[in-house]
Amino acid sequence: MAKARAKKTEETSDLPVDDDGMMVVPSRGIEALGIGMLILALGLCFALFSFDPGDAAGRGNLVGPLGSGVARTILGGIGVAGYVVGLLGVALAGATLFGRVRLPSPLAAVSAASLMIGTCVLAQLVVGEPAVLGHPAGGALGLVLSELLRGVAGPAGAALFGVGLVLLGVIGISNLSFSLALCKRAFAPSASWARP
Repeated sequence: MAKARAKKTEETSDLPVDDDGMMVVPSRGIEALGIGMLILALGLCFALFSFDPGDAAGRGNLVGPLGSGVARTILGGIGVAGYVVGLLGVALAGATLFGRVRLPSPLAAVSAASLMIGTCVLAQLVVGEPAVLGHPAGGALGLVLSELLRGVAGPAGAALFGVGLVLLGVIGISNLSFSLALCKRAFAPSASWARP
């Protein structure tokens, strides 16, 4: 009976379930951490999405002068990858709030850095010289790394390096496996002539 209840609970719920089939509720400390992370990540997103490079006082920014300064610093440092960082922060906060993530693993931290660096390089390679919101598209990091990579490996090699970093970051952060997806697709009996 308990196994049937556990199986039914696992099938109908996305919440974590313990060995007895009971849903695991995150502790209040983890919930508080998730709420704090969510507030900071949403504040970062509001600051970035309402940033105006012509508004030096930051009066038009949704988070005020503080938000304008934070957005200016982030866009200057990592460029449009700052938007990715803000959105990933919201996702991580939600996962923490709902008990999916307790503390990020070292693999997740390295993968997030890989994703950010790859995004900076690709943004700078794609956009090039024109400024986005008064800053290089890849920020100072993307500008320096893309120039170094272009000098060593050429434009195609620099782009391959950026794509590789992004893919490594996605694999490390998510539960995605490209080889598993390709194997399922390759060996799936999708042809109509193979069916009886």
